[in-house]
Amino acid sequence: MPPFLQRLLPPADRYRREWWWLTLVLIASGIVLVVWLWQELHSLQHRENQRLEQQAQMLHDSLALQMRSIDKALGSLLATQTAQTGSSTGSGGSDARLQQHLEALGSALLGVQALTVLDKQGVIVRSSRPDLLGVQCKSWPYFSENAAQVPPHTLLISPPFASSHHAGQQIMVIARQLPSIDGHFSGLVTAQLRDSDFHALLRSALHTRDSRIGLLHGQGMRFVALSAEEAPLNTQTALNAPDLLLAQFLASGQTRQVMRGRVHPNDEPRLAVMQLLQVSELPTDVPLVIAVSRDWAQVLQPWRTQLLWTVLLYLLLAVAAGLGLRAMQANLRHLQRQEERLHAKNRALDARWQAVLTATSQGVWDYDLQQQKVYFSPVWKSMLGYEEQDVGDGIKEWGSRIHPDDWPQAQALWAQVTQGLVEDYSSVHRMRCKDGSWRWMLNRGRIIARDSSSNLPLRVVGTQSDISEEHYQRQRFEHLAHNVPGMIYQLQEMPEGNLFFPYCSEGIEEIYGISAEVLAKDVQPLHTIVHPDDLPQLISSTYQSGKTLALWECEYRVNHPRRGMRWVKGRARPKRLEDGSTLWHGYVYDITETKQQAIQLEAAQEMQQHLMETMPVALCLVDAQRQIYYRNQQFLEYFGYTAEEVPGMDAWAQHAYPEQEYRQKVSRQWREALEQAKASGQGHLQEQEYRVTARSGTLLTVVIRGMYFEDKLLVTFHDRTAQQAQAEQWQRQASMDGLTGLANRREFDRCLQAEWQRCRRSGQPLSLIMLDIDFFKQYNDRYGHPQGDACLQAVAKVLAPHAVRSYDLVARYGGEEFACLLPECSWEGAIAKAQAICRAVYDLQWEHKGSGVAKTVTVSLGVAQLLPDGNKTPADLLALADARLYAAKQAGRNGVHDGEHYLPGPSSPSQSDSPAAAIADEAK
Repeated sequence: MPPFLQRLLPPADRYRREWWWLTLVLIASGIVLVVWLWQELHSLQHRENQRLEQQAQMLHDSLALQMRSIDKALGSLLATQTAQTGSSTGSGGSDARLQQHLEALGSALLGVQALTVLDKQGVIVRSSRPDLLGVQCKSWPYFSENAAQVPPHTLLISPPFASSHHAGQQIMVIARQLPSIDGHFSGLVTAQLRDSDFHALLRSALHTRDSRIGLLHGQGMRFVALSAEEAPLNTQTALNAPDLLLAQFLASGQTRQVMRGRVHPNDEPRLAVMQLLQVSELPTDVPLVIAVSRDWAQVLQPWRTQLLWTVLLYLLLAVAAGLGLRAMQANLRHLQRQEERLHAKNRALDARWQAVLTATSQGVWDYDLQQQKVYFSPVWKSMLGYEEQDVGDGIKEWGSRIHPDDWPQAQALWAQVTQGLVEDYSSVHRMRCKDGSWRWMLNRGRIIARDSSSNLPLRVVGTQSDISEEHYQRQRFEHLAHNVPGMIYQLQEMPEGNLFFPYCSEGIEEIYGISAEVLAKDVQPLHTIVHPDDLPQLISSTYQSGKTLALWECEYRVNHPRRGMRWVKGRARPKRLEDGSTLWHGYVYDITETKQQAIQLEAAQEMQQHLMETMPVALCLVDAQRQIYYRNQQFLEYFGYTAEEVPGMDAWAQHAYPEQEYRQKVSRQWREALEQAKASGQGHLQEQEYRVTARSGTLLTVVIRGMYFEDKLLVTFHDRTAQQAQAEQWQRQASMDGLTGLANRREFDRCLQAEWQRCRRSGQPLSLIMLDIDFFKQYNDRYGHPQGDACLQAVAKVLAPHAVRSYDLVARYGGEEFACLLPECSWEGAIAKAQAICRAVYDLQWEHKGSGVAKTVTVSLGVAQLLPDGNKTPADLLALADARLYAAKQAGRNGVHDGEHYLPGPSSPSQSDSPAAAIADEAK
């Protein structure tokens, strides 16, 4: 690798390497910040470009509309002037009309100071301002030799010049060529524009304090120039220098361009949008340019502020990171010095350790890996029945005596130590004694010296303990634990609060799917598989048991890695140890199948309860003592009870059927239905409809049915009150006239048949009054049908109160004809009722100027009465009443006819209108 690349690699020294990485991170973050700031700058410029372009386009559309208006005005003047010139004589009337036309256009056009007509010598011969007549304009900029060379339809735009009448104002003239009859140049028609008239339009687009807007002439002069600070701008300075934006824009040939540079020679750089004022149908000799600009420094100000804060924050973070790294490295150096002091102490303790090993009753071994020699203490040798001289100092003395079945595991553990992968060594295996027997030994060791360069171990010291009796007892316990379903365990909580499992039987894999080695360090892996809803209960119950030393019992769910979600139940007895920790001895077993059965049973019961509660009918369960031991919510809502107020069946019946006679009838019907249900063997009680009084006193129409089973009774109640009320409402609507609210013809026919039969049975007479509104056709013709409907409604409102008895009926028989049915009414009463109706209608004073009998609405009535028998029919009564109604009309209207006499109403017909004339009018 080249040397310069090697210098870029991380240093080998740890502390220098950390500074190398910090520098690399700072450089990378700096690059990211630079890219981000560049994107922010680009986005800011893009947004400002779009805003300026929108403002320029808005001004362009408004000014283009104004240019069209001016061009139309000039065209109108051209047409008028040409027509006058072409006439044989220029009469004074034509001159006056032209002058009026000029003045009207001049006052109507926004921004136009004056409209003028110049002859070919440049003299103003017509003007909307009389003070300009006769003024010589041949030397003015817009009147030159070039004017005659411009095509007739081209707009001539003069350079802006100072107004002679108003100081500080700019004038720009727009002109069109005035051709003669033979097509040659004969003058100009002009419109003088004043810059102040454009200020309001341009000022609406100033959105910031540094904004400027101008309308620029193609020869490099400003016609209108505004700024947001309202400071006057110099309009006399030429803007067509090559280094200015106007000249660059005109040279580009584009119609609109976003540019950055100087608009005015003394300007700071600005961001500007230049746009030609173009109207496709209006060619001009000189272009007009709309300029909208902002100070480039002001545009960049937000970004520069953001840049400043970003750089400051970056530098602060870099300094903080450097100081933090320096402090961390100083702390690490301090720790290294402490570690060196500890190593020195360990070397001092090594000598003491050798003395302890000699005095201990356990077998001690000391393995020197450099010399490949092992020291076996006398106790180590005597454990296996050997004498001092029977065992040498080679490592094979140890390996050759390990049981062949245990050797692979012991060798693998020992290899990890000799390779320096682990610090401690621990192995349980069988070793052969001198007499050939085997004993279980626990070998433990630790590396106490390492090579400084390779970090490989140089010396390992350990002990050997005879655990044969303990191992055999443990085997018996493991066999017992293996054959017990579930898991036997020990759980220990240290004074510091951490929990772990010192022992777990093999059943832990079946219960939790976690190995005992994992939980031997920390209980946290168990918490990750416990259902989140059950974990708080598990932790809380364990804490309470450890605090009070009470028996711990808990059911909870675990997400077994292989078996899915399982229910388990645990039980353990805690014990306080001398070191302050708490040790539980317990048992956990799987209860998934039992729990699922219980859950399914509970769910079925809940579903049954839910279905009964949410059924759309009320129901209750009654026991053999006629006590209601269950009722659903619909029952309470039907009858207005609360859950605490529901009485027994007898007390409920007393309130539900307050009338004794009806209550006895219901009780009898219910007993018969119950006996029939028992006899049938199916237990179904046929439904019956009853009138039930709710607790609030409301009368309900309820369909009651039931089922008898095991000396119990299920009763259901279906409220049909609303359906019955709806049916009655529909029946009333079917029998009612929609306009007047009275009974209709169908209801009248039904009641006539019913009352005829009733009067025939009772031997009482049946009276009928037929009445008709007089001259109702003329009323409709005069006032219209909507007013005619209002008249019918008013008459119906008068008639309705005359049906005072419940069986009297007032109906609309058809059109303007009504009928009043009076069962069991005397003849005198019927005549009096008819006269009262006639008077009541007249008293309405409902205007009817087309009537032949009065100035208000009146009625004619015919009264008939028959005694129903087998020789007469209801049609006979109808025909008789109708004939007498006709007789009342023939007799003069506004009266009652009883078949023999005509009884006039409150007023009589006028002398000019005879009954015959009235009938003729109605026939029309």
